[in-house]
Amino acid sequence: MELRQLEYFMQICESGSIQKAANKLFMTQQAVSKSIASLEREMGAPLFYRTAKGVFLTQFGQEFRRNCGPVLDSVEHLNTNMEKALRLNSGRLRIGVAGGIMYLGSNKIWSDFQELYPNVQIEAAEYSYKESLSLLRSGEIDAVIISDTEQVEQIDDYMLFELPSSSRCLVVAKSNPLADRESVEIKDLKNEKFILYINDFAYREFIRLCRENGFVPNVKRTSDTIYMCELCNTDGMTGIIISFIADRMLDHYPNIKLVPFKEPILEYSLVMLARRSFPRIQILRELANYLTYSLQENM
Repeated sequence: MELRQLEYFMQICESGSIQKAANKLFMTQQAVSKSIASLEREMGAPLFYRTAKGVFLTQFGQEFRRNCGPVLDSVEHLNTNMEKALRLNSGRLRIGVAGGIMYLGSNKIWSDFQELYPNVQIEAAEYSYKESLSLLRSGEIDAVIISDTEQVEQIDDYMLFELPSSSRCLVVAKSNPLADRESVEIKDLKNEKFILYINDFAYREFIRLCRENGFVPNVKRTSDTIYMCELCNTDGMTGIIISFIADRMLDHYPNIKLVPFKEPILEYSLVMLARRSFPRIQILRELANYLTYSLQENM
């Protein structure tokens, strides 16, 4: 049984004639008759008495009509709702990506999503952590993807979509004795000269961990992951990097090595934030789900 057969059947009921129904359906009488005959064979009973004056419903046909109407009404209701949902989940979507989330800055992840949802146009741009939150509050962007939400003021004003998290690992020159370790602990880092690209929350947490282990680290901060890796590669400094980004760096910097921490520290948690008043929240849920699957494949 096919939906179109139900539509043909109801049209015949309303028209009282297969020929009139065919005209309204912009079909030939033969095509409509063939389809209804096929439906009757499938049902195992006739739906119409065919006479010279037209067609009349059998008792079975009358019962079929009573059940057919609600089905077609439900389909029409479904189509209406889906069209409405499609309108609400189309158009431009402005996404702010906090600095350093390199993979999300790739055009491919957005273009792949747009292939799945061709009615959505994504405009993604990278901003600093504070700038991205400011633009979100002012409504200049629709959502922001950031790490570590501890700095977000009035967090209850936002919808929060959790994305995959990642660990961080140590970046050292191959000449560094730590490069031969299978793993390191915070206490092993006392004599290291650090060049770090981490946000303020992660930086404060790192300093706290070092102090708990009896030392204050020698730290220089930078605003660029690539520059951090460059100094580790050429000057023998030590960095800390997000694990899912780290593997992409090894091909470009042959003199560095990644060493995991024995116990995970400074977990890198990604979230997408949107204002609760944003009207197209469903498409953001779809985007969050898509990013979750995509990032899991790359972590």
